[in-house]
Amino acid sequence: RAAESRKSKVMSCCEPSAPEGATAKVIGRLQFAGEGICDDKRPLTFRSDECCFPSGPTGDEWAAAKPGLVPLLTEVDALSTIDTRCCATPDPFASKKDLDAQWMPKVNDHLAKHGLIAQLHAFWNYNGQSSTPMMQMLVSSQSSHPSKSHPRPPFFPLPHSHHPFR
Repeated sequence: RAAESRKSKVMSCCEPSAPEGATAKVIGRLQFAGEGICDDKRPLTFRSDECCFPSGPTGDEWAAAKPGLVPLLTEVDALSTIDTRCCATPDPFASKKDLDAQWMPKVNDHLAKHGLIAQLHAFWNYNGQSSTPMMQMLVSSQSSHPSKSHPRPPFFPLPHSHHPFR
């Protein structure tokens, strides 16, 4: 339980507001990462639910959307930038620009079919001694998707004397 609690807290302090058409709640995150011991070698993609990675999305909508997202994830590496000025590590901020312009529209077209929407968030993660640039894909439910509209049952107030909580 403690490991799950730590894993779910891998996020930045200043997240963007939910994208237009999304519920405010993020249902899961995928981390921009590569291969190798430091997750900084090509191919770069988005991953979750591994050691030091955020908890990925869950739910029926995600289960239905995930198989179609897998081929799109293979496109991330070609649109990602490596910072050659320092240590040849991935540059989340430069990569975000290209991914937002060329890749996220395809991702959101696919996710919309399943009542989901995503956005990229690049930020600096500070651990008290050093900082690291990071990027996550935040996945939310669409607030107006037909699968989200469940009619409410009619409200029939009970007489005061029959109220179960009094």
